[in-house]
Amino acid sequence: MFNWLRQKPASENPSTGAASPHVPGQGRDNAAGPIETRTGRVTFDNGERTWEETFDCVTSLVATIQRRQERSLHVDGDRVLDEGTGLWLRPVLIDIQPIHNRGVRTCTKIYVEHPTAIPNSVFEFQHSSGGNMIESIEAGFDSWSQTDLVALSDATRDTLADCTSMILEFPAEGDRPALKRRVIFGPVAHFQQQPVEQEDHPFCPCCLITNSMNAFKELFETDQVFAVRLFAIRGPDGIAVDCRVNGEDFNAGKETLKQYVSAWREAGMEFRKQYVIIQNNRQPKPI
Repeated sequence: MFNWLRQKPASENPSTGAASPHVPGQGRDNAAGPIETRTGRVTFDNGERTWEETFDCVTSLVATIQRRQERSLHVDGDRVLDEGTGLWLRPVLIDIQPIHNRGVRTCTKIYVEHPTAIPNSVFEFQHSSGGNMIESIEAGFDSWSQTDLVALSDATRDTLADCTSMILEFPAEGDRPALKRRVIFGPVAHFQQQPVEQEDHPFCPCCLITNSMNAFKELFETDQVFAVRLFAIRGPDGIAVDCRVNGEDFNAGKETLKQYVSAWREAGMEFRKQYVIIQNNRQPKPI
């Protein structure tokens, strides 16, 4: 294993002015929660050599998105503006863990907001690994840009460009006016070890939500914006699920996902992952 991993405090790294990221097991007081930092410098020692690696989450996010998509991105301090959609993105590193002779694992977080479509900031985590800090960070950002960013971008549009959606209408009830809600289904990450042939209902982009509708009833019947992470996996070690709303754990969704996974047909190891946006329906502007 790595004998130690030392972080230089911000005072030793005036060029970045960033706090050091939290590293588990290093004896640091973390009572206030993980440290979030845009930039940093980390020193590694594996017993044979010592080296330093630097990172800048904003630089990595811009480079990663632009490798995949043609977007006009503007950096403003620790944030990135996607000029085509009006989305503001703020990426930070919150955790790192060395992998002996294989590189490092990182956990990053991207905060997202938009003046009208996402007025209250939402966030999502990216867990990844790579041969060095930058490779790992950008691997997480790359996966996020191919899935979550696609749904978030369509949430800013009156007419969807890349995703499918479902419209739910609710009549007025008490003091609450009638609602027309739009559910945007982001791209699905789906893997089956042994694909099932001739399924009664092949898995489609709406399945994770439509098989969990009761859990999200309270989200549908308000006029707020919600970004929902759905993840379910079944394998040799059993079932594991994750459900978060605007980045926070959502236990009702987890319980419903467990029931849904139990009904999957046998396909060996299988996982399904998706990002879904729930918002008021945006009316197309007249031509």
